[in-house]
Amino acid sequence: MNLLTAPLQASVTAPVLLAPGTLVRVVEAGQQTGGGVVTTTAMTGFCLEYDKPQPMEGTLYQVAPESLQQQFQPMRKLLEAGRKLAEDGLPNPDSEAGAYGTFIQQRSLWTKLKDWDLGEFTREFIDRTKKNVENLGGDWTNAMRDALRDAAPNRFNDITAVLLAAEGMP
Repeated sequence: MNLLTAPLQASVTAPVLLAPGTLVRVVEAGQQTGGGVVTTTAMTGFCLEYDKPQPMEGTLYQVAPESLQQQFQPMRKLLEAGRKLAEDGLPNPDSEAGAYGTFIQQRSLWTKLKDWDLGEFTREFIDRTKKNVENLGGDWTNAMRDALRDAAPNRFNDITAVLLAAEGMP
């Protein structure tokens, strides 16, 4: 599941589950269909299921049922708090501001959902990055691990700032 930002106003989405062998006709934007013209919109989504593998490119999504919208309602405050802090300039970005803000928003969601402390966050940050490097065919080094370990406390402080800001929101 993902939590999307505008234009769906932080709606929870879930993959469309299809029976094996089911064919789906994917249409291009602007193509005429029986129900009108197909339009597409680029959206930013944040993952709500840390333990699940990354979806394959081209995965179809639908707006999740109301029960899931309610279950993840508190996560909307985290996205809003993260967005506001990013607009104001997060206290200590250690990389390009836009990518850093997105990282902090995503990890704020996972930290809240998984109840990570600094040690757990650091371990997950290093482990996930290592998997990503290896999946892309790169070589993992001790220098990479050490750089992430050094960056983790600052990043966790910014995540904590997002969590605290969200708690103070109506």
